[in-house]
Amino acid sequence: MSDTRTHPQFLVVLRGPAGVGKTTLAKSVQATAAQRVATIDTDLFNWEIVPGEPDKALVYRNLVMLAESYLRSRYSAIISGLIISSEEAGAMQKLRRFAASRGVIFLDFHCSASREVVVQRNRTRDKQVPEATMLRWWEQAELDKPNVAWELIILDMNAALVLLTDQVLATVEAAHRRLLASGTTPPKSKLRQDG
Repeated sequence: MSDTRTHPQFLVVLRGPAGVGKTTLAKSVQATAAQRVATIDTDLFNWEIVPGEPDKALVYRNLVMLAESYLRSRYSAIISGLIISSEEAGAMQKLRRFAASRGVIFLDFHCSASREVVVQRNRTRDKQVPEATMLRWWEQAELDKPNVAWELIILDMNAALVLLTDQVLATVEAAHRRLLASGTTPPKSKLRQDG
């Protein structure tokens, strides 16, 4: 990339059931993007820091603090996880408002795959989850889509990883172009210049 090209700062949410490929996609976007990108997975809080963390409000408070910190430091960020509206209790709305206040592109993707694909992928994972749990999470993610207060962009996770990565980054660029065309340009300090 040219050191004179300006890249929009973004906050991307990748939501969907376990085993659909959200973490893999987040890492691919991180590796491909032309700017610094932090990836924040809800599994970090649910399974790594305190395994089986039952306090979802605590999980999302910590997620918001971490994402805001990276955005303040002019990173772009990707949040991935099984994000259910009733559990996140306004955390995504808070991040959406924070992003808007800083001129950061906010996009929310629902990563979609069939039950069968999710169960099959789970069988190949290092850390397998019981099939009944996988199916319950799949159903929760599907049923939650209408509960999101803004447009969800549906990603067909059966597509090749490179195509999904390109789709996410192209959607970021398209949102940036729409923002510029509307005359509502983010302050220059909110855009990242790599150099």
